[in-house]
Amino acid sequence: MKLSASLIANELKKLYSLTLGETMSLLPNLERVQIDTGTPFYLENTIYIRSLPFSEPLFVSTGDMNSCQPIALSEKAAEPDDSVQTDHSCSSDASDLTQKPLAHDKMAPHSLPESSMMIFIGSVAADLKKCPVNCCAVSTSEVTPAVMVNQILDIFEKFNRWNEELIQHRLRDSSIQAMLEISYPIFGNPLMVMGMDFTIIAKMFPETTPFQETIYGSQEDTYRYINAIKQDPLYNQVREQNGYFLYSNPTSDVSSLCVNIKKYDVTSYRLMLMDYETPLNEVYGFLLEDLATYIEHALLHNTIRHTSRNTSLHSVFLHILSDRTADYVTISQKLDSLGWYSKNEYFCVVLQTSYLDQQNLTANAICTYVQNIIENSCALPFKDNIVIYINMSRAHLTIDDITEKLTYFIRDSYLKAGFSRVMVGHLNLRRQYVQATLALDVGGRKHPFQWIHRFNEISFDYILEQSTKRLPGYMISHEKLLLLKTLDENGNTEYFKTLRVYLDNHLNAVQSARILYIHRSTFLYRLEKIKAVLETDLTDPEEILYLMLSFRFIDLENQTGVEEDQP
Repeated sequence: MKLSASLIANELKKLYSLTLGETMSLLPNLERVQIDTGTPFYLENTIYIRSLPFSEPLFVSTGDMNSCQPIALSEKAAEPDDSVQTDHSCSSDASDLTQKPLAHDKMAPHSLPESSMMIFIGSVAADLKKCPVNCCAVSTSEVTPAVMVNQILDIFEKFNRWNEELIQHRLRDSSIQAMLEISYPIFGNPLMVMGMDFTIIAKMFPETTPFQETIYGSQEDTYRYINAIKQDPLYNQVREQNGYFLYSNPTSDVSSLCVNIKKYDVTSYRLMLMDYETPLNEVYGFLLEDLATYIEHALLHNTIRHTSRNTSLHSVFLHILSDRTADYVTISQKLDSLGWYSKNEYFCVVLQTSYLDQQNLTANAICTYVQNIIENSCALPFKDNIVIYINMSRAHLTIDDITEKLTYFIRDSYLKAGFSRVMVGHLNLRRQYVQATLALDVGGRKHPFQWIHRFNEISFDYILEQSTKRLPGYMISHEKLLLLKTLDENGNTEYFKTLRVYLDNHLNAVQSARILYIHRSTFLYRLEKIKAVLETDLTDPEEILYLMLSFRFIDLENQTGVEEDQP
């Protein structure tokens, strides 16, 4: 495989002290190595080694790094350690370097192609004042051309061997995990393949790293990182980017070199090289792209190791939510077999996901996080929301306990929650979902700035809304009450207000007069007038209930306006 000048220099820095050029190419162009003869014409995609001038040929034959041929040493190869390994190839005609025109501080060839690289060793490196582009100088004076050639050939062999192992793994249909394991020594930093829903497909981390869960963000210490990602504009900018890129979360110390893996031109997975053990270096970018190509092939051929989840429990609840005609006898039997008995108490929570969650596909992370912090719970995505069922009997929790566990998580994640009532048995599980959904709907409109809405708090408002769904409030209110309201408007009286205070105070005349700041006799006078208009003595409980509801219908109409008939 071809390597880049920056990668060759990076590998040599592990062996020698180097002076690098102003710019080192990141493109994988290099495929050959030769000792510089001083000729003004240089091949492309070639590494040249420039040292002291020679008077005789050192090596014969030239070869591509992927098709090496045996070479022969001349008698002038003085020391045994300087001999070139016999399974590699390079060449030189060893003409006098001082007789050829030079450029760049009289040390670099003026015709070196941009796709090639020059390495200076020996006295040439010592005399070099400034390294040109794609050039580097080795400070150690004892390095001979033959040793340097062998070092470079070893570098090529290292990456060729890695590439061959990847090919063999794909031919054997090995797992993505196996490919990460053989790649870890190459990159020297943790590797991870993660779905865009933050499901970790495979990872190669040391045991001391904090990334041990199967859904990234499913723990309290990592979910903060997911919240920061959702709000980071850069994360959304690089979602569909091609090639490798460096991503650094501004709210976290974790940086990564990434490659998006696409399916049908849409990013579905991401290969990440994490900044954990050594600083990230872009020189490995093209290698990461090569690895992503093999992983993409593996993903297309279904070699994902799926994370383990209680699929039976999830499938039962999904059946309950999606099928209104479900057979509850069969469902009850399945839940009993899973330890969720009909005698247990159940509680339902519906989380309304935000646009950021829908865009970043964080539903799986949220579900796993909830199941981690609340035992005996089952969370699953449903209709752009997340539905959570909790077996309160097995969890030994109260609604206040659940609220305490979820409040900060809901607030920090920009979610909204609807709470059902706690009910016994399996028959009402779907109805509890409806309760929680209604709590979100009605409560979100009545109190839009609250994080949590409880069905018990909005049940009466729901009754009123349902009553006025087909007809406006004034058409179902007590007819005589509307007449009383008209008399007030025309005669400047307060009969309407007086009756409301009287009903709200449980027909207590003394208390009502005190609240209205009028004398008791005045109040009784008004009350007689009201009874005459209503044509009632206000002793019938049903009529009293109808009047009280009518006041609420009129209030609701004043808030929302008159609605048209909606069959």
